[in-house]
This record gives sequence, C-alpha cells and structure tokens, in this order.
Amino acid sequence: MKQVFGIDISRENVRRVRIANTDQHELDNAIQTVKQIRDLETTSKKIAIFIEKNNNVEDESVSETYYYLKYHLTKLGIPLQVLSHEKISVEKTLKWSTSNIGLALFSKLGGIPWVVKPSTTDCLILGIGSAHKTNDQGGIDRFFAYSVCLDSSGIYRKLEVLADDHSEESYLDALQRNLISLIKGPEFAHYTRCALHIPFKIKRSEITAIQTAISDIRDIDFKVIKINTKNKFFGYSEHNTRTPYESSLMEINRNEFLVWFEGLRMGEEILNERVSPPVHIEFLNSEGTSKDPVDTYLQDIINLTGTNWRGFNAKVKPISIYYSTIIAKYCKAFEAYPDFRKEMLSLNIPWFL
Repeated sequence: MKQVFGIDISRENVRRVRIANTDQHELDNAIQTVKQIRDLETTSKKIAIFIEKNNNVEDESVSETYYYLKYHLTKLGIPLQVLSHEKISVEKTLKWSTSNIGLALFSKLGGIPWVVKPSTTDCLILGIGSAHKTNDQGGIDRFFAYSVCLDSSGIYRKLEVLADDHSEESYLDALQRNLISLIKGPEFAHYTRCALHIPFKIKRSEITAIQTAISDIRDIDFKVIKINTKNKFFGYSEHNTRTPYESSLMEINRNEFLVWFEGLRMGEEILNERVSPPVHIEFLNSEGTSKDPVDTYLQDIINLTGTNWRGFNAKVKPISIYYSTIIAKYCKAFEAYPDFRKEMLSLNIPWFL
C-alpha cells in the first residue's frame, strides 16, 4: 500500500473495533465507536474495514449486516470496505486479492489511481441510472434517478440524486430540472461539452427540453447516448477463434454502433475465459442536440471501460453505466431503512466501489 498508493497501513494507524455478534445493538455500538474515532482524530482521513465471517451471498444474515453497516456509515460520510475472512485467511487467495483491495481503499479515501487521455476535451459525462421501487402487484411506487458525474478522463466528480417522486410525470420534470441545476453548478462551469450516458431510451421531446434549458445557461455541446449492455446482437471475426479484438467497432447506421469492450488482445490471441457480447450504442438525436461527429464520443466510451477503479483490468462496460448499476443495487437495499434520505448519497468520494 505504501509503495504503490502512498498510504501507510500498519499497526500504528489501525484501530480495532470488536463486534461480538451481528445484533443491531452491537452493530450500532461499533458504528458509534467508528464515528468517535473519526471525530477525535481529524488530521487524517478514515475508512472502516469490516471483516465478515464469509461472503456467501445466499446467507441473508451476511448481506443484512453488510448493508446495515454500509448504510449507516455512508450516512456519516465514512467509507466502508468489506473483506471476507475466508478469502484473506488463504495465502493464495489473498495474494491475488491484495491489489484490488488496495485499489478500493485508495479510491474510497479520495485518491485518483489513474486517468485516461480524453478524446473530447472539457467534456462532462453524466451516467444516468435509475432504481425504481415496485409494489406487490409489479407496479412502480417510487421513481428514483441519479447521476454519476465523471470527467472524460475518467475522474469521479460526484454522485447526485436527480429525481425522487411517486408519479412518472413529476419524476421526469424533476429529472430535467435537477439536471439543469447540476450543470449550472460552479464545479462544472468550465465544461464546454456534455454527454449524457443512459441505459434506457428517452423521448425526443424530453431531450429537447433538457437541451433548451441548458442553452439558456451557456453555449454547450450536448449529446445523449444510450448504452445497452443487454441486447440481441452478437458477432464473429475472421480470426480462427471467431472472436473480435477488444475495442472493435462496427457501424450499424449513422447513429448506432456495436462495440466489443472485451475480446482478443493484439499479440495475445489466446482465450482464457468467456468474452462478453458487444454493447449496443445509440446516439439519440433531437433538434437540440449537437450534430458534431460522434467519433470522439465513441472513443471516450471505450476509454471509460479502462478507468474502472473497482478492479485492475476490469473492462466489462463503461464506468458511467457500470457505477450506476452498482448504485442501483445499494439504493434498493437502502430503501428498506425508514430514515433513508437521498441527500446522503451525494458524497465527493466513490463510496459505492
């Protein structure tokens, strides 16, 4: 940790908080102890590391304990990293996990492990995700949307909740209104371009409404890009493995493309694991969106698959969409807590990694 990330983790700067069992009272005491340590020692950043007995996702008590600690510590602004005792107690497993554990700790403490050279300069990328709460009949009781704010270099800026309402009409109005407010913020004032990455399709009228409101703020190039990781497409290459090279791109029409984020590597044409199918990318145009060439925006999407701070060599999907998927999972779990407030998610550190 000290050699790679410049963070010294040793006996001198680690405090142990014992948890005798996973009863709520015991967990609450541990959370308060962590808060007291944070409040008393303000000269350095703090992160909580919870070592659970195992990581069997089918064991409900494990996930309940994890989400309870994650929720309450996030509410206090304290990042949490969870480690499985059964994994870190095996030397071979720990050896292969150490790099990703270090990466997660470094990123959650506010570090920037790496960036990429952007193809589109001064471009703010907003990854829009949603986590709707459904009722017993399968209908939607609550509409919930948020934005992962990124730089085109892959730097995480913030997480902002854009809409939280019980009706779809009010939800869409709030989505547009808060998106405009976000772009007007002083921290994003220097951006001259904005790319909206969404996993779902929105109406042209909604895109136009957003662009019209943005143009009232300042002159900014605006693109809306639908990135669909679950689609009907597949493809083959002329290589004898019939597998395309990673970052291969195929144009379907002027606004639609297929991109293989995973695949063969040049000079290393050996397959050791299953390769994910292509991702369908569609530029949703309207009267208000920019008609600039899409090449640089496509390259930025490909670049964002290589800036995943959750693990080394993780290139399944661009982080604008991947991070949103993770956050949706947390939102669904956090909704179970009656005192959940959307504002607690808007931290300037990637607590969800």
